[in-house]
Amino acid sequence: MNKKIYLKVCKIFDDIFNLKKIKLKKLTNANDISNWDSINNLKLIIVLEKEFKIKFDPDEIVEIKNVGELIKSIEKKIKF
Repeated sequence: MNKKIYLKVCKIFDDIFNLKKIKLKKLTNANDISNWDSINNLKLIIVLEKEFKIKFDPDEIVEIKNVGELIKSIEKKIKF
């Protein structure tokens, strides 16, 4: 997992979900974060797309099950 991407994703999660005591891990998912609902998921995707200058396919969004898969998807889309 790319540390730079991970740190940016952590910051975005903290901004959207107001995380205090939760440290994001690869397997962190919507069940682990109480306010990770459909509205906040939409906000998350929009902010990630803007931050990383990428676009997620709607089918792809549905397939992403946890933070690790999300970061892996971002890594595939961006060019270093």
